[in-house]
Amino acid sequence: MAVALRILAGPGSGNQLPIGTGLTVGQDAPPPGNMLGDQTLSALHAVFRPVGETEVLVEDISAGNVTQVNGRGITAPTQLGVGDRVLVGVTPLKVELVAGPAVPAATPDGAASETQVVPRLDFGAPHAQAQPVSQAQPVSHAPPVPHAQPVVQSQRVPLPAWQQGGTSQPSTSGRGHGRAVFAVIVALALIAGSFVGGLALGRHNKSTTRAQLAAAPVGGSGDQSPSGTCMPADSGRAGAGHFRFNTSACENGTTDVTAFILPLHKGTHQGQTVWYVIMDVSDQATALRLGVNFVPKLANAKGTAGVQKVTQGADGTVNFPGTVDFKHTRALTPGPNGFPPAPGAQPPSVGDARYSPLIQLPNGTVENAPQVANDSGKAHKVLNLDTSAMKVLFRAQNGFYENKAVHYASFDSSDRTVAAIEDVTYAPTLATIPGPNNEDVKTSAREQLIAFINGPSGPFGQGVNYALQTGGANPSPKNLLHETPQLPQHDDVGSLDYTPMWDVHLAQWTQAAVDSGARVQMRDVNTVLDQKVKPQAPDPALVTGPGGKPYGAANVIVNCPLVSIDIP
Repeated sequence: MAVALRILAGPGSGNQLPIGTGLTVGQDAPPPGNMLGDQTLSALHAVFRPVGETEVLVEDISAGNVTQVNGRGITAPTQLGVGDRVLVGVTPLKVELVAGPAVPAATPDGAASETQVVPRLDFGAPHAQAQPVSQAQPVSHAPPVPHAQPVVQSQRVPLPAWQQGGTSQPSTSGRGHGRAVFAVIVALALIAGSFVGGLALGRHNKSTTRAQLAAAPVGGSGDQSPSGTCMPADSGRAGAGHFRFNTSACENGTTDVTAFILPLHKGTHQGQTVWYVIMDVSDQATALRLGVNFVPKLANAKGTAGVQKVTQGADGTVNFPGTVDFKHTRALTPGPNGFPPAPGAQPPSVGDARYSPLIQLPNGTVENAPQVANDSGKAHKVLNLDTSAMKVLFRAQNGFYENKAVHYASFDSSDRTVAAIEDVTYAPTLATIPGPNNEDVKTSAREQLIAFINGPSGPFGQGVNYALQTGGANPSPKNLLHETPQLPQHDDVGSLDYTPMWDVHLAQWTQAAVDSGARVQMRDVNTVLDQKVKPQAPDPALVTGPGGKPYGAANVIVNCPLVSIDIP
């Protein structure tokens, strides 16, 4: 056996680079190290040397864009094992085993006593040289740096257990809508330009100290450090049949996900502390560094009231022009049929006239950065807020995509009543982002979500009516989502259609469908559109809009970034 590098994104995605007796990567490197098509690489960027059958030694020789291993910049030759991730330029690589002869261990001159051991992302493969870190050894809880990981100055610095996870393989899902050629062009253009954006954003929250965090308000009393089991990740997987898109997140389960642990970020609004999370980014390099969803469609919302332009201080801290009032009291009483609710529904939190979860940074990158706490309180879905360890425990929601269960977080809605139902922040500015009934990757920031208003009840219940009638602290209507971010083992480019800004389409089963027993739990948008909304001659349509009106967008946005999916 021997080791090789799998290219996870970019023009050569899916190809392997054999390491042989040594491999140099860079624009002026000998083949195949010069074949990545990554214009952000230095002339000579990194050197990989085999160490036995399953280990590799990588040394950064770049001119400034530091090579990263498992999300950390390296400053010394660093040992890798099977499954470890390396970021050179904006190209992610993965160490894999291939058939071939073992290569004798090679140690660069002077490197033996200086080898840096980075945190392992344990994918089950043996790591002969990886040594466990003693529990007595201090663990860094510095706040995550969204746009450029800090250089690791010390050896054997472990990742916090809740944050461990590999970079998800940027393969994608799709709908076969003939968008492949355009999407590839978009992806390549973004790859070529994303490094500049990543550098410009590299100082986000960088100077926050532990003392400052400990003294900062948490927006509520009784908070404890988020706890619970964090499922291990393998290329985004959190267990057999479970894949995590957002590798910066941690889950407390697989098929029964009830909460996420998310990295917490500190910003300001008019001198007051704001706590927020980052779930999706329009820049690919930043998304890879953060371990969040890459969503180029978010850039289409620029120039609308649905994106607040933020500024950054000298230390990178984000200053928000708009914020949220979290001290409202939620009011929600189910109607006779569950939905619509009784008059007077009120959300638990309300954004001001300038608030939006979408922010535009000074370099033009758009982030989905919903605020979860400030001096007025915290979001209702926040279960625990730890401003020392910089993480937040947030309630999860469940839905469906192409007959698979998906797990997501719900933060905001552009509609007051929907915000009350979802138990999220009312953010009316989101209604201005493009555009209702439009999912085009070139012009829209939205994607279709189907919410039934009169779905079935019982063990396979579904719909807003079902959620309201079921009650409880966190009822889920089990909505249907039209797209997801990257999916493993999918080579199409449909994921460029994904966005967390869901364009709500309210769907109603006809009385004929109810009477005939055709009303069942649905799990796929395309099935609803092709077999239920479209009449099946000689029978009429089984699903319409509310009150028998034509099916279509309600011009309501819900901000629900996806975190994971169950794959049979």
